[in-house]
Amino acid sequence: MSEAIDIRHNVHPEMAKALDAEGLRRHFLIADLFRMGEVRMTYSHIDRLIVAGAMPADTALALPTPKAVGQTRFFDNREGGVINIGGAGRVIVDGAAHDLHGETALYIGRGTAEVQFESTDPAHLAQFYMISTPAHKDLPTRRVTADQANRLNLGEVATANKRTILQFLHPDVIETCQLTMGMTRLEAGSVWNTMPAHTHDRRSEVYLPPPPPAAPRSICISACPKASASFT
Repeated sequence: MSEAIDIRHNVHPEMAKALDAEGLRRHFLIADLFRMGEVRMTYSHIDRLIVAGAMPADTALALPTPKAVGQTRFFDNREGGVINIGGAGRVIVDGAAHDLHGETALYIGRGTAEVQFESTDPAHLAQFYMISTPAHKDLPTRRVTADQANRLNLGEVATANKRTILQFLHPDVIETCQLTMGMTRLEAGSVWNTMPAHTHDRRSEVYLPPPPPAAPRSICISACPKASASFT
């Protein structure tokens, strides 16, 4: 398996203001995140975030450790969160299998030696979306379901933003070093979650936006350290 990883550098706000649409996409948009039979990664110098997409087909995909990670094993000094936005699948963490599908997230703690991704339905492949941040201590791997998540009901039908936010990796739900991760479920007729566009001085965010209406899924997944995908 290739261990190639896309590297994104910091962009000063004054530089960002001067970018045209293509320049903004080049620096902040991660396109083609999922390819069948591959694990694709982007490393950002913003908070040293790593964004990954894994789409296993006939065989399991092992999580590689590109040189940019700077460690022998991917999780030697990192933690991660995984949500499966595709068909049924499982994540195998140090030999322990965790079924992952639908509104469920998996936290992977520092010190994990090996991670593999598997699809369990050949007709509908899993698509694992993973965010990883640096970690300062070991914490146990744990699966968090929608029933266990912190739930926020926000917005109104009149403003086309009625939505439910499921906070899976959140201080009120699970201990992490700095990573938080959640999913936004847009209700029928609602079309936006985080407008107007904005930034934060105390955290970074990565969004996997919902696809066009004709596509099969209608969720918006975000992750940030305490923060196609896009950076803000």
